Amino acid sequence: MWVYNSFPIVDEKSLVFIKADDIEIFLDFYFDRITCVFALIGSILMLLVSIFSRFYLHRARV
Repeated sequence: MWVYNSFPIVDEKSLVFIKADDIEIFLDFYFDRITCVFALIGSILMLLVSIFSRFYLHRARV
């Protein structure tokens, strides 16, 4: 598992859009400790917002 392997950095080139002799434009996937923390905090915030909005919108009358 990623956590037990001392958080190795995952860096994968996913898709190459343009490739020439002197330039390469590509989509890159980069995942490290900071990315993990941001993803975890973002997931928790999104869960809290969805729980709050569910109860808030339930009270609304049309």
